[in-house]
Amino acid sequence: MVFQVVTVLSELAERLDAHAIVVIAPFVRLPDVQRLGSLLDTIGQAELTTPLAGWLAACTTVTAARRPDQEAEGALQPGGIGLPGWDEDGVLRP
Repeated sequence: MVFQVVTVLSELAERLDAHAIVVIAPFVRLPDVQRLGSLLDTIGQAELTTPLAGWLAACTTVTAARRPDQEAEGALQPGGIGLPGWDEDGVLRP
């Protein structure tokens, strides 16, 4: 199965645009973006993964308390969640 995915991705890579991948990344689950980057790295597409890696590095991770009765250091407070890649003014970060 993985071999088939890598084969298809290798064929599609020549049609992919690094900027377009970064633009749509905020609309996709973060782990899926990370997986795409990993697969692209596996097939030697550094020109596609370099901008994506920059976007991922700029994303902030969210820490949540496992139990509501205990605080976690850096835990997200109610109402404080936002989409990775968007700034507080609703502008997409590059």
